[in-house]
Amino acid sequence: SEKHPQGTPLTVKLAADTYTIEIQFGAIAAVALLYWRQVLSILRGLFGRDEAGARLLRNLVVAFLPAALIGLALHDWIDTYLFSVGAVIAAQVGGAFLILWAEAWRKRHAARRSVSADPGAELTLRQALNIGLLQCVALWPGTSRSMMTIIGGYLAGLDPRRSAEFSFLL
Repeated sequence: SEKHPQGTPLTVKLAADTYTIEIQFGAIAAVALLYWRQVLSILRGLFGRDEAGARLLRNLVVAFLPAALIGLALHDWIDTYLFSVGAVIAAQVGGAFLILWAEAWRKRHAARRSVSADPGAELTLRQALNIGLLQCVALWPGTSRSMMTIIGGYLAGLDPRRSAEFSFLL
Protein backbone atom coordinates (compact mmCIF):
# COMPACT_ATOMS: atom_id res chain seq x y z
CA SER A 1 0.00 0.00 0.00
CA GLU A 2 1.06 3.63 -0.23
CA LYS A 3 1.29 3.77 3.57
CA HIS A 4 3.61 0.73 3.73
CA PRO A 5 5.39 0.37 0.35
CA GLN A 6 7.77 -2.25 1.79
CA GLY A 7 4.89 -4.34 3.17
CA THR A 8 3.09 -4.52 6.49
CA PRO A 9 5.41 -3.87 9.44
CA LEU A 10 5.77 -6.78 11.86
CA THR A 11 4.09 -6.05 15.17
CA VAL A 12 3.77 -8.21 18.27
CA LYS A 13 0.04 -8.63 17.54
CA LEU A 14 0.66 -9.67 13.93
CA ALA A 15 3.34 -12.14 15.06
CA ALA A 16 1.01 -13.58 17.73
CA ASP A 17 -1.88 -13.87 15.25
CA THR A 18 0.38 -15.60 12.72
CA TYR A 19 1.60 -18.01 15.39
CA THR A 20 -2.00 -18.79 16.39
CA ILE A 21 -2.90 -19.57 12.79
CA GLU A 22 0.14 -21.80 12.37
CA ILE A 23 -0.53 -23.88 15.48
CA GLN A 24 -4.20 -24.20 14.55
CA PHE A 25 -3.20 -25.47 11.12
CA GLY A 26 -1.03 -28.13 12.80
CA ALA A 27 -3.87 -29.14 15.11
CA ILE A 28 -6.32 -29.38 12.21
CA ALA A 29 -3.86 -31.47 10.20
CA ALA A 30 -3.35 -33.80 13.18
CA VAL A 31 -7.10 -34.26 13.63
CA ALA A 32 -7.54 -34.90 9.90
CA LEU A 33 -4.81 -37.57 10.02
CA LEU A 34 -6.04 -39.16 13.23
CA TYR A 35 -9.69 -39.18 12.20
CA TRP A 36 -9.22 -39.67 8.46
CA ARG A 37 -12.00 -42.28 8.31
CA GLN A 38 -14.52 -39.84 9.76
CA VAL A 39 -13.28 -37.06 7.48
CA LEU A 40 -13.66 -39.38 4.49
CA SER A 41 -17.14 -40.34 5.69
CA ILE A 42 -18.05 -36.65 5.95
CA LEU A 43 -16.79 -36.03 2.40
CA ARG A 44 -18.78 -39.00 1.10
CA GLY A 45 -21.80 -37.73 3.04
CA LEU A 46 -21.41 -34.33 1.44
CA PHE A 47 -21.96 -36.02 -1.93
CA GLY A 48 -24.82 -38.23 -0.73
CA ARG A 49 -22.79 -41.43 -0.57
CA ASP A 50 -22.65 -41.94 3.20
CA GLU A 51 -25.71 -41.36 5.37
CA ALA A 52 -23.76 -41.48 8.66
CA GLY A 53 -21.20 -39.04 7.23
CA ALA A 54 -23.98 -36.66 6.19
CA ARG A 55 -25.49 -36.80 9.71
CA LEU A 56 -22.06 -36.22 11.25
CA LEU A 57 -21.49 -33.21 8.96
CA ARG A 58 -24.94 -31.85 9.79
CA ASN A 59 -24.28 -32.22 13.52
CA LEU A 60 -20.84 -30.60 13.27
CA VAL A 61 -22.33 -27.61 11.43
CA VAL A 62 -25.17 -27.29 13.95
CA ALA A 63 -22.71 -27.51 16.86
CA PHE A 64 -20.35 -24.98 15.20
CA LEU A 65 -22.91 -22.25 14.48
CA PRO A 66 -23.76 -21.00 18.02
CA ALA A 67 -20.15 -20.20 18.96
CA ALA A 68 -19.45 -18.72 15.53
CA LEU A 69 -22.47 -16.42 15.61
CA ILE A 70 -22.21 -15.44 19.28
CA GLY A 71 -18.44 -15.04 18.98
CA LEU A 72 -18.85 -12.64 16.08
CA ALA A 73 -21.58 -10.71 17.85
CA LEU A 74 -19.77 -10.42 21.20
CA HIS A 75 -16.14 -10.21 20.04
CA ASP A 76 -15.57 -6.61 21.14
CA TRP A 77 -17.43 -7.09 24.45
CA ILE A 78 -15.35 -10.19 25.23
CA ASP A 79 -12.13 -8.32 24.43
CA THR A 80 -13.19 -5.43 26.65
CA TYR A 81 -14.53 -7.27 29.70
CA LEU A 82 -13.17 -10.82 29.77
CA PHE A 83 -9.49 -10.45 28.81
CA SER A 84 -8.16 -9.77 32.28
CA VAL A 85 -6.00 -11.86 34.56
CA GLY A 86 -8.82 -12.17 37.10
CA ALA A 87 -11.39 -13.25 34.51
CA VAL A 88 -9.05 -15.88 33.04
CA ILE A 89 -8.18 -17.25 36.48
CA ALA A 90 -11.88 -17.41 37.37
CA ALA A 91 -12.57 -19.31 34.12
CA GLN A 92 -9.77 -21.80 34.78
CA VAL A 93 -10.79 -22.47 38.38
CA GLY A 94 -14.45 -22.71 37.40
CA GLY A 95 -13.51 -25.07 34.57
CA ALA A 96 -11.61 -27.34 36.96
CA PHE A 97 -14.66 -27.71 39.19
CA LEU A 98 -16.94 -28.12 36.18
CA ILE A 99 -14.93 -31.00 34.67
CA LEU A 100 -14.81 -32.74 38.07
CA TRP A 101 -18.60 -32.42 38.34
CA ALA A 102 -19.09 -33.60 34.74
CA GLU A 103 -16.93 -36.68 35.24
CA ALA A 104 -18.83 -37.61 38.41
CA TRP A 105 -22.13 -37.06 36.57
CA ARG A 106 -20.95 -39.21 33.66
CA LYS A 107 -20.00 -42.07 35.96
CA ARG A 108 -23.41 -41.94 37.66
CA HIS A 109 -25.14 -42.08 34.28
CA ALA A 110 -22.82 -44.63 32.64
CA ALA A 111 -25.71 -46.95 31.74
CA ARG A 112 -26.92 -44.44 29.14
CA ARG A 113 -23.57 -44.30 27.37
CA SER A 114 -23.42 -44.58 23.63
CA VAL A 115 -22.26 -47.70 21.82
CA SER A 116 -22.43 -46.43 18.26
CA ALA A 117 -19.38 -46.41 16.02
CA ASP A 118 -20.28 -42.96 14.65
CA PRO A 119 -20.08 -40.51 17.56
CA GLY A 120 -21.46 -37.44 15.84
CA ALA A 121 -23.83 -39.26 13.51
CA GLU A 122 -25.84 -40.68 16.40
CA LEU A 123 -26.57 -37.29 17.94
CA THR A 124 -29.91 -35.61 17.42
CA LEU A 125 -30.00 -32.05 16.11
CA ARG A 126 -30.99 -30.85 19.58
CA GLN A 127 -28.01 -32.64 21.19
CA ALA A 128 -25.63 -31.17 18.59
CA LEU A 129 -27.10 -27.72 19.22
CA ASN A 130 -26.70 -28.17 22.98
CA ILE A 131 -23.04 -29.10 22.50
CA GLY A 132 -22.65 -25.96 20.38
CA LEU A 133 -24.31 -23.82 23.04
CA LEU A 134 -21.99 -25.23 25.70
CA GLN A 135 -19.08 -24.44 23.40
CA CYS A 136 -20.13 -20.78 23.68
CA VAL A 137 -18.98 -20.81 27.31
CA ALA A 138 -15.45 -21.23 25.93
CA LEU A 139 -15.69 -17.77 24.41
CA TRP A 140 -14.70 -16.71 27.93
CA PRO A 141 -10.89 -16.62 27.78
CA GLY A 142 -9.35 -19.30 29.96
CA THR A 143 -12.20 -21.75 29.38
CA SER A 144 -11.33 -24.82 27.37
CA ARG A 145 -13.39 -25.29 24.22
CA SER A 146 -12.58 -28.99 24.21
CA MET A 147 -13.66 -29.33 27.84
CA MET A 148 -16.99 -27.69 27.13
CA THR A 149 -17.72 -29.79 24.04
CA ILE A 150 -16.64 -32.99 25.81
CA ILE A 151 -18.98 -32.16 28.69
CA GLY A 152 -21.69 -31.52 26.10
CA GLY A 153 -21.00 -34.96 24.66
CA TYR A 154 -21.27 -36.50 28.13
CA LEU A 155 -24.64 -34.80 28.66
CA ALA A 156 -25.76 -36.12 25.25
CA GLY A 157 -24.88 -39.66 26.32
CA LEU A 158 -21.56 -40.11 24.54
CA ASP A 159 -18.81 -42.02 26.31
CA PRO A 160 -15.48 -40.22 26.91
CA ARG A 161 -13.81 -41.53 23.75
CA ARG A 162 -16.69 -40.63 21.47
CA SER A 163 -17.23 -37.29 23.19
CA ALA A 164 -13.56 -36.37 22.68
CA GLU A 165 -13.73 -37.54 19.06
CA PHE A 166 -16.74 -35.31 18.32
CA SER A 167 -14.98 -32.44 20.11
CA PHE A 168 -11.84 -32.82 18.01
CA LEU A 169 -13.82 -33.03 14.78
CA LEU A 170 -15.79 -29.95 15.84
